[in-house]
Amino acid sequence: MTPIPSLRAPAPWRTTEPRAAIGERVVLRTVRRGAETIAWPPRPARIDVDVFAVTPSAVPALAVEANTEPFMVELAVPADAGFRPAEFTPTLRPIDGPVGRTIVALAERCERGRRAIATGDVAAALWSGLVAEERALRARAARIACARPATRDALFRRLLLSADYIQGHFAEPLKVEQLASVSNLSPFHFARLFALVMDETPHAFLVRKRVAVARRLLAGGVGRGEAAERSGFGSRSTLFRHLRQAAAAPR
Repeated sequence: MTPIPSLRAPAPWRTTEPRAAIGERVVLRTVRRGAETIAWPPRPARIDVDVFAVTPSAVPALAVEANTEPFMVELAVPADAGFRPAEFTPTLRPIDGPVGRTIVALAERCERGRRAIATGDVAAALWSGLVAEERALRARAARIACARPATRDALFRRLLLSADYIQGHFAEPLKVEQLASVSNLSPFHFARLFALVMDETPHAFLVRKRVAVARRLLAGGVGRGEAAERSGFGSRSTLFRHLRQAAAAPR
């Protein structure tokens, strides 16, 4: 079998349409622009440029917004890997971390095509980053005080469902009661546990997402009123109040 050239080789990446898997692989999935909803258990998930998903295979898209450009990175699982593809926590992951930044860099280098196949040093770095992110996620779960690890892990995954729900429904008038119902928790316990494992309240998480969307819309030339509506702020005054607060916040 002819080996796939390394990303450091003269052909630094390859793009292709869906192909037969060679061994065990994971797919890192995001979009260059736009958004798509994928069939991803335990519920469909909306992917936009702020996040990426780790899936055992190229799961189908249920809906794709106009002018969306999906992008996937196919990554072979090392033979001695500590994690199997199905063991990664099913949640959307921020694109501004080390793994996400590498995905973005690959998307910029792949001017055409929906898929890149990572090999060599880049593949090793991506896998190492994925494992580090997964361990960090599990460390967050460990903050939940439960006598049984299985109960703690189940609670954590339910909280992540609400975080993913915010990523896909930020333009809606979300209330804590609605988000708590997604996690099948009481509003009180949901708000307390969400802040514990996410280091911010559900409202702060939602506002941060809306600010990111609004900035992107404004940078793309969308009018202020439309940007406020599409990002979920509703009015221009609310939008610019939150933009000023975000700009003044320490980084």
